[in-house]
Amino acid sequence: MIALDYNFRMANNKIIPRSHQSTSPTLLTLTTILLWSFGSLVARLVAMQSAFVLLSISFLFSFATIFGYLLITRQISLSWFKHIPLMHLFIAPLGYFVYSVAINQSSRAFDSISETTLLNNTWPIFTVLFSEILSSQVKSKWTRILETAGIFLGFFSLITLVTGGNFNSIQLNLPGVLWGLLAGVSYGFFGAYSGTLTEVEQKRFLLVAITISLLLILPFTAFEVGKIAPLTVIDLLAAFTMGALLDGVGYILWMRAIRISRERESRIATIASLMFLLPFLNLIWVRLFLKETQFTQSHFLISLTLLVISNLVIQTAPWCANLFQRKSRA
Repeated sequence: MIALDYNFRMANNKIIPRSHQSTSPTLLTLTTILLWSFGSLVARLVAMQSAFVLLSISFLFSFATIFGYLLITRQISLSWFKHIPLMHLFIAPLGYFVYSVAINQSSRAFDSISETTLLNNTWPIFTVLFSEILSSQVKSKWTRILETAGIFLGFFSLITLVTGGNFNSIQLNLPGVLWGLLAGVSYGFFGAYSGTLTEVEQKRFLLVAITISLLLILPFTAFEVGKIAPLTVIDLLAAFTMGALLDGVGYILWMRAIRISRERESRIATIASLMFLLPFLNLIWVRLFLKETQFTQSHFLISLTLLVISNLVIQTAPWCANLFQRKSRA
C-alpha cells in the first residue's frame, strides 16, 4: 500500500499514475500543434524533390522514433507480433503510406501546398463519418445534429475551394482534389479505427502501421532512385523533420495527451478542439517561407474559415449537446 501511494493517486475511484499528475494534456497538445504546424511546409519541400525517395527516408525515421520510444519505455513485447489482427494489416497503411503519398501527389498536382492543406484538414469530418460505422456508441440527438451541421459546413467549404468562389463555373484540378481528399479520407478512417482499440492495441497498431508503410514504399523508391536530382542536406533535413518529429514525436505526444485526458476523466474535445489552429499555422508558414499567395484570396479565406468552424463544431459536439440538455432540464 505504501508503494501504491507513492506511485499513484486516487481520483474519482480511479488510479492515476503520479507520472501523469504533473503532465498537462493541454501542454502536450499545444506542443503537438507546434510540431504539426510545420507539416504543410515540410510536405511541400519533400514533394518538390521526389515522390517516394524522401517519403521512404521519413518513414525510416518514424519507425526508428516510435520503435525506440516503445523500447526505451518498455512498452513493447514480442508477443505483439505473434497474432496480428487481419484488420490491422489492411487498415494500417492508411495512416502513413496512403496518407503521405496522397499529400505528396496532391501537392505535386497543384504545384503548391495551400489547397492540399485545406483538403487534408477534412479528416475530422471523415473521422466522424467512419466512427458512426465502426462504433456502437449511442449518441444523443443533439450530438448528431451538431455533427451533421459540421459535416455540411465542411463539404460547403470544399465546394467554395474547388469553385474558386464562382459557383457557376467549376475549374477543377481533379487529380489534386482527389489526392487531397484521399488524404483526408484515409487518415479519417485510420483515426476512427484506432479509436476503437485499447491503449496496448493502439501502440501495436501504430508500430504495425509504420512498418507496413515502410515496406510498401520501398519498391516505389527503388523505381525512382536515379531519376531524381541528388539529395541535399535540406532534403534530408526535411525528411528527418517529417519522420522523426512530425510523424514520430508528434504522434507519441498526441496519443499521450489523449490517454492522460481519459485517465483524468477530462473532456478529450477540450484538447481536440485546439487543433482548429493547425490550418492557420500551416498556411502562415507556407506564406512566409514558400511565398504562396492563395492564403490571401477571398474564396480561400472563406473556405478556410468554414472548414475551421466545421472542425470546431464536430470536435465539441458532445460537450455542446450535454450543455443544451442540461439547460433544457433546468
